[in-house]
Amino acid sequence: MQSLQSLTVKTIINLVRSSLFVHKTDALTVRVGFERVSNLMKFPKFVARKETKVAGIPACWFTPDGHGKSKVILYFPGGGYVCGSYNTHRALIARIARSSGYKVL
Repeated sequence: MQSLQSLTVKTIINLVRSSLFVHKTDALTVRVGFERVSNLMKFPKFVARKETKVAGIPACWFTPDGHGKSKVILYFPGGGYVCGSYNTHRALIARIARSSGYKVL
């Protein structure tokens, strides 16, 4: 008999697989799936988010409470120009900002 934890983990894995449409490979489908999964991630407390544009490109500042003024972190989410953005990585970027104590763009 499987444990409750084992069943829960299997269920979560199956939900993530189905929401990512792993069996399809076109870029738009991958982007949509990635956006859906990223919405499951909890945004940490004590970090403010402010959308902006840098050289006409959408960007976002992640500012932790009591942030240091001497440095900023420039974060590139990767994704091979197929998927990934500050929106899909917002929980991770906010944690980097909170842990470092610096603003992240």
